Amino acid sequence: MLIPDNIKHFDSYGEKILYNRIKRDPSAKGMYVLHSVFTNNHFKNISGELDFLLLVPGEGIFALEVKHGGVSRKEGTWYFQNRFGDITTRNKSPFAQVDGTMNSIRKFLLDKTKQLGENTYKRLSKILWGTGVVFTSMDDF
Repeated sequence: MLIPDNIKHFDSYGEKILYNRIKRDPSAKGMYVLHSVFTNNHFKNISGELDFLLLVPGEGIFALEVKHGGVSRKEGTWYFQNRFGDITTRNKSPFAQVDGTMNSIRKFLLDKTKQLGENTYKRLSKILWGTGVVFTSMDDF
């Protein structure tokens, strides 16, 4: 199940590619896939956003960052080229970006479950959380 389930406009072409791929993939039918999840409970930044958060019953919770267009890294700096040819740079990798936001959400949820009792907290703290970055325009590595 995609949430929201009918997006008409995407700011990111890469997110549109992945969204439609998940929508058509029969193996994703048992998942709850949230697009563009915002948090203001980030432990390092004022806020953060996950491009996709996948809740997979019996498996775990997985956060995905989508990068489309030209992506490269040189001497520790990441370069991102958009469809207009504009290049932006960042020292923080997309892997660190998604990991920081996902772990901020994880910590927030676990802190809230402490109020529900020790047994609930222990059970929920054992859920597998993972991250990944999807490069939707790469032809090769």
